[in-house]
Amino acid sequence: MWYYPSVHILERYDVLRVSPHRKPALALRMPAAEPMNNTRSAYNIARGLALKLDLGAYFPFEKQEELLDWQLKQVVSSLEEMQRIGVKTRKEKPMTCNFAENENVTFSTDQARLNYILNLLSRQVLIRFLNILPMKNLLKVITG
Repeated sequence: MWYYPSVHILERYDVLRVSPHRKPALALRMPAAEPMNNTRSAYNIARGLALKLDLGAYFPFEKQEELLDWQLKQVVSSLEEMQRIGVKTRKEKPMTCNFAENENVTFSTDQARLNYILNLLSRQVLIRFLNILPMKNLLKVITG
């Protein structure tokens, strides 16, 4: 259970969303309002606990904004730019396992073919499984 006063989703930064699919993109969720009632972000809570346990080396950035800025600079962007635009589409070739229905596809190895088939099957099984669950139990399945 979570006993610390954590900020609401509208009051915090989240980890970067990286979408490598048909149109590769980076997305930033940022605060829409200032935190209320002496609450802190999950990053600040975890960092505070790590410092108390003498594990501060795992959290080298004092603020989550510094971490996000460092991560974005690794991919030729910055927190300032992402705060301005929100979503940045990338020009790289998309990483996808989606092929056209009648497209002739060849695989370099049997392992690559097996990985592709297993990926498709696992998606289909998961979708069917989620569709048969009553909605009240869905949260339990997702959160464990």
